[in-house]
Amino acid sequence: MGVTTRTRILLVEDDLSLGELYLLAFEKHKQCEVTWVVRGRFVPDTTSGAADLILMLMNDRGGEQVFVPGDFDFAICDYQLKMSELTGEQVVAAISRQGLRVMGASGDRWLNETLVKAGAVKSMVKQDLLSCLIKDREFGDKLIAMMSI
Repeated sequence: MGVTTRTRILLVEDDLSLGELYLLAFEKHKQCEVTWVVRGRFVPDTTSGAADLILMLMNDRGGEQVFVPGDFDFAICDYQLKMSELTGEQVVAAISRQGLRVMGASGDRWLNETLVKAGAVKSMVKQDLLSCLIKDREFGDKLIAMMSI
């Protein structure tokens, strides 16, 4: 019997309704594990002695976690993160610098272009992305394969 590996997706989306829709859409893909966060901020790294910053991510209940790139296979990130200290552009830049592939997913094409300039490898208007994920299982499989390279 083979071991099934799960694709670990970091979802950065501040809109609670859309975040829930992403979770429902990825539920069809049993090999997926989605970690959903709504905000980000930088904190000083007190362990390194250098002026390094650590990316902290907050979920919808206020719980925070340190971003560890090895915990995820890829990320999907919105641009506008309400009440966040960081924009999606800053989050994309921080996580892509650490080697994680990111897909930009804003509701605005221009903001998606900004996310690509910040380091996202692809982008898509998030309403279109959600619609494709919900309606077409094969699309989700292709997205997972493309982003998990």
